[in-house]
Amino acid sequence: MKRIVKIVLALFALAFVGYWSYKYVKNTASILGVIHKDAKGVVKVGVNSISETLVLDALGAPNYYYKNSSFKSSNSKKDTVKDAGVNLRPFNIIGFTMPKIKNTIFSVFKIDNAANFKEYAQLYAVENNLAIKASSEGVYQFVEIKKKGAICAWNSKKLIIAIATNVNLKKVEPVFSDVLLNNKVIEEKENYWIKTLLDSKDHLAFFTKKGKVAVNFKDGEASIEGAFKSKNQFPEEVSLEIINNAALSTHLNLDFTNSEVKNTVTSFCESIQFFKKADINAAKFVNRTDGSLYFAMAGNTIQNDSIITYTYDDNFNKVEQATVEEKIVPKLYLNFGQTEESLYEYLENQKAISNRMFTALPFYKIYTHEEGLYTTFKTEPKQKVSNKIVSPYFFDFKADFKKLEENSSISHISQYLKLLENMRFTAKQNSDEILVKGNITGYNSNVNIVSQIVFGLEAIKNQEPSTIK
Repeated sequence: MKRIVKIVLALFALAFVGYWSYKYVKNTASILGVIHKDAKGVVKVGVNSISETLVLDALGAPNYYYKNSSFKSSNSKKDTVKDAGVNLRPFNIIGFTMPKIKNTIFSVFKIDNAANFKEYAQLYAVENNLAIKASSEGVYQFVEIKKKGAICAWNSKKLIIAIATNVNLKKVEPVFSDVLLNNKVIEEKENYWIKTLLDSKDHLAFFTKKGKVAVNFKDGEASIEGAFKSKNQFPEEVSLEIINNAALSTHLNLDFTNSEVKNTVTSFCESIQFFKKADINAAKFVNRTDGSLYFAMAGNTIQNDSIITYTYDDNFNKVEQATVEEKIVPKLYLNFGQTEESLYEYLENQKAISNRMFTALPFYKIYTHEEGLYTTFKTEPKQKVSNKIVSPYFFDFKADFKKLEENSSISHISQYLKLLENMRFTAKQNSDEILVKGNITGYNSNVNIVSQIVFGLEAIKNQEPSTIK
């Protein structure tokens, strides 16, 4: 009997060592050769780590998984990862950012079968009405997928994808050439980024040379935690007035006495099309604020809209008729801390404010006032902040999805709000570091948050009652 036990234990030990060795090899292989040597930041999506967590979760809640898996479609596409000639679900998916290329992330995938991938790419291009083009050097091919904000480029060995809110071919071409033409990627295990990624056990993580933010998926919640070194000092305490019991709220205080922070915000605002369309100079707007804002959504209110229709009188003359229609809109409240220069007066001079109404956003009636040290925008004229607090966070975002669902008058949005319970993100100054924390909670504390979201989305897609609660 003892001999049998020893054999079983030895087999378990061998299996454990074998699996650990397999994981180490696959983990290392997924990280080498996919990061640009000049990368500024790196993103890791631990595909295998997340999969392992969900498998263990399924073993702990088999009834939940069986019940929710029953509505999944059994149809599968022909273009599987293997058929495509490229593994789009490797052990880890690695992304990276580059200096001087803002708001763009790159990801490299290794091509296993060039012929299969060529066929896959051509089929995808035809099905999506896309044109495959050749680079100026003729070394690689690429396709622009503007609807998804992506450009894909490839040769016989690698596929690189650039994703951005406003992806620009000229900006990303040098990176494509570096990776596909010059193979300017990290292959050394002793490299800083490789060692950092190999040491990381997080499900999702974003790294820079100054710090990291990590996301981990647990039963009933996703936790976010991180720390970054910062030469900029943000307020360690923030005094503000808030609206109690808001469904959604956020405050931010960047303290524009720091010119570098102010210039960064100005550059960001200049990239937003709203300012240009509303004829608002982003720099002048920012100069009239002190870097602080507070926003809240709390309940609904009723607004009257005048609708013009036309009819004909007895003599067949066209007659204009005005009717008043009531509509339910969310109670929105936004204020900006202002400087000695009046933000209200500037917006009024730019015709963005007329008769105390902010006209640059026509969706709702937005009442605008100067109230003490703030310029205030709100959809309910009598709505006011009701509570003074001192917060240790210079940034704080909160969302109560049950309240948001109750306040939402749009049914197809309400069904998505049912997927989560609460969300909160905070950032605070701690000496020379910025500490970031966050939490996203679901309704079922016994099931991994990823599964709750995935099954909930599947239920919505298939128009079946959600069983996530």
